[in-house]
Amino acid sequence: MALAYEDKTSTSQTNSIKNNAFLSGLAFKYSSGFSIWSTFNLTYDLNVGQKPPGEKAGTWSSGLQDAIHLAIADVSSVCKATFTEVDGSADVEFWSYSANDDYLGYSWAITDAANRGVYVNSKSADSGLEFAYGSYDYITVIHEFLHNMGLAHPHDSYAKFPGVKGSGTLGDYKLNQNVYTVMSYNDAAGLKTASGVETTGWTPDSYGYGVLGAFDIAMLQKLYGANKTYNTGNDTYYLPKSDKAGTFYKAIWDAGGTDTFQFNGSQDAVIDLRPATLKLADKERAGGALSSADGVHGGFTIAKGTIIENATGGSGDDSLIGNGSANKLLGRGGADDLTGRNGKDILVGGNGMDTLRGGADADVLKGQKGDDQLFGNGGPDKFVFSNNGSTDVVHDFADGSDRLKLIGFGFVDEDDALQHFDAMGANGVEFLFQGTVIEVYGVDKAHLDATDLIV
Repeated sequence: MALAYEDKTSTSQTNSIKNNAFLSGLAFKYSSGFSIWSTFNLTYDLNVGQKPPGEKAGTWSSGLQDAIHLAIADVSSVCKATFTEVDGSADVEFWSYSANDDYLGYSWAITDAANRGVYVNSKSADSGLEFAYGSYDYITVIHEFLHNMGLAHPHDSYAKFPGVKGSGTLGDYKLNQNVYTVMSYNDAAGLKTASGVETTGWTPDSYGYGVLGAFDIAMLQKLYGANKTYNTGNDTYYLPKSDKAGTFYKAIWDAGGTDTFQFNGSQDAVIDLRPATLKLADKERAGGALSSADGVHGGFTIAKGTIIENATGGSGDDSLIGNGSANKLLGRGGADDLTGRNGKDILVGGNGMDTLRGGADADVLKGQKGDDQLFGNGGPDKFVFSNNGSTDVVHDFADGSDRLKLIGFGFVDEDDALQHFDAMGANGVEFLFQGTVIEVYGVDKAHLDATDLIV
């Protein structure tokens, strides 16, 4: 991957780019200017069968052509730049060349009329991989294409990411890697999995690479505007379950609707709905919290400006983390840990011994089957229980604010249900009914009344 030549007459940066460590780190020309297209309606040509300027002609596999079309689709999905394929002279020229060297490709500046374009070395690419989405070959294509759109490396001498000393260093909070920007030379490394193990930074060439990171999206949108029409429906994004061709890291840009991250596997998984902040003070979350499963080199972050509302876990011991919106977190199987944070959240544990934590707003916490631990953590919360033989614990019931909802017990009214609560220590009550036990801390028997219950 090679550095594109900066445009010496390009427009000045806006202050928002200059003052942001990550945006300026992806901008050319000493953080004061960069090459961008003067129009957002661009043409491109694949030049299949043509000899590239100054190079020997390379092969054009169907995989390379598909990769270029995927890269163009990804870029146009996040920003207002549009691309029309033409046969002949175009704004963005794609070339396949053949050379016996270690270069995978390079990009010439848009101001170089004779040579401008994206060049991919077909001899260096692994022909067996056919440029699969998430492969090392694919990241070469999107990397060089983004150079042509005006993005630099995060390790270039004129504006590095914080803590980056050279191309091989991850920098502060390990943000110089292709999970967060495909302009990085570093593979996914040092990422915490659900079990706390860190990824090693090496994967086979066929999978495990980023296809577009939150920093890339932020820079493209700063240069060309955000695409506010992309994925405005109710979308579900499924976390990868295994390492194989087509497994990748990607920052999700979603412009609207009620959306879900879902994992259908048996491994432990982390699903974290907090988007990228682009702020170094937020540490790793500057590039977006990572959602992924144990043992899988792939997953999702969330681009700044995108809200994913819901998370659904698999059958393992999952950790589901909400954001500031009204989230619905569903653990399903396993011993899950659900954290709602701010917003009026609905937390449903599912089967297994789960821990549910609300936030400062009015949340609904429902443990379902298994012996569950429930924390309202402020706000007028509703704790929901079924007659299923479980032993659940409410750790911080706020009398006069929180309520206990009892489903399927057959009580006539709240006064009838109240008869099944007994004192438990100085500041707690215990509910006993047909093998179902609910321990409630924060209210004593004298203060618990029918207004605290819903039947």
